[in-house]
Amino acid sequence: MSYGVKKSIWTALGDISANTVQMIVVTFLIGSLLLSYPNIMIVMKWLGVIYLCYLAYELFKAKVKNFDSNKQNYSKTNISFFRDGF
Repeated sequence: MSYGVKKSIWTALGDISANTVQMIVVTFLIGSLLLSYPNIMIVMKWLGVIYLCYLAYELFKAKVKNFDSNKQNYSKTNISFFRDGF
């Protein structure tokens, strides 16, 4: 929110667009794959467990970053905010 509400709307629109694309991919591609090969769901679950463990490890070893509220905000275009959200 350091850029303001009007600029944040573009980031939200990018996020909504990305979620829509993900829903379409999951519905048609992964859904049809699971209908054809139901045992692949077990593999996908274990890959999810491994990925969550990796994220937890990365978060645990990450260093704390200081937030500088006096830092000057650089001007960004609406498209760059949309791309950040996507």
